[in-house]
Amino acid sequence: MDSSFSQLLKDLRTQKGWSMAQLGENAELSDAYISLLESNKRQPSHKAALKLSQILADSEDQVIQLMTAAGYPNLEPSQQSLVSEASFSDFTQQVLSQVRQGNYLVAEQLISEGLKKFQDTVQIQMLVAHLELARQHSHLAIIAMQAALVARESYPNSQVDFIDLYLNMGICHFMQASQLSQKNKAEQALESYQQAVEFFERVLGKEPEHVYCLDEYARCLYNLAHLEQESWKKVVSVYKKIISVRADLSEQVKKEVLCFATLATTRAGKPALAETLFAQILFTTFDAFTLHAYLCHCCYAYEQSKQQKWLNQAHKELAVFAETFPDQMERLKSDSELAVLF
Repeated sequence: MDSSFSQLLKDLRTQKGWSMAQLGENAELSDAYISLLESNKRQPSHKAALKLSQILADSEDQVIQLMTAAGYPNLEPSQQSLVSEASFSDFTQQVLSQVRQGNYLVAEQLISEGLKKFQDTVQIQMLVAHLELARQHSHLAIIAMQAALVARESYPNSQVDFIDLYLNMGICHFMQASQLSQKNKAEQALESYQQAVEFFERVLGKEPEHVYCLDEYARCLYNLAHLEQESWKKVVSVYKKIISVRADLSEQVKKEVLCFATLATTRAGKPALAETLFAQILFTTFDAFTLHAYLCHCCYAYEQSKQQKWLNQAHKELAVFAETFPDQMERLKSDSELAVLF
């Protein structure tokens, strides 16, 4: 591996303002592995180099530059793709994962490659919807998905299953609801969350163990419960279903499922049980995300009981967070769920 890769990797990471842990989280790699790469002590695999390039690069030229420095030259951009072996359903999940992480340029690049591979009329219309999501135009994404549903009715031989259409329509409404919530448009957000739930329930009515849909459904119910429009016990039950399915989820998704399930347990009035569960989670996965979730748990428990022990525990762990992840303290301060700590 060319030593320039390690420096280029560090420079691009720093330009984005990310810590090694944040880059590792986005790329589903450990921060220790990122450290080895940046110190030029480890050769990245082709898959790892490609993931890092697509997450960090702001242009195709930068992707090629990073891949060449990593020791993978002479590859055409069309070959440097996560698309080549993916089914359409898997591909759309890859795109949505990048959108959720805020890697909008990467998502657009993937969609551009997808348009070269997937030629089905309905697939193309769905990719247009995903392109609008990558541009943060959720209302236009919903219109494009509605057109995809109409197209599917007209093309019975399409390779796209209605389940994928309903799932993606639900995700479009979910993302629209999230954007509306950020703009403090609670009433409109609530309507979008409920529309998302309707589409997710259509999918689960046909495939009760569709784990990707279960995950989206649980997240949506979590937000509705936060708005006092859903039962926290129901949220917990859906997360338990995800855990019981034991599908081949990424480590990042598994972590998020466990943390949100445990937070829902706290909100359902069982903080002692949640405390035990968090002890297990933090024992195996100690990072900024899980510790942030644990701090939320302590604040929720304090709000419910007004027992000082929860607030004391939160302040204790806040000091640990500040020492271990100082570059992410601003994120904590901006979280309204932790306002009692600041």
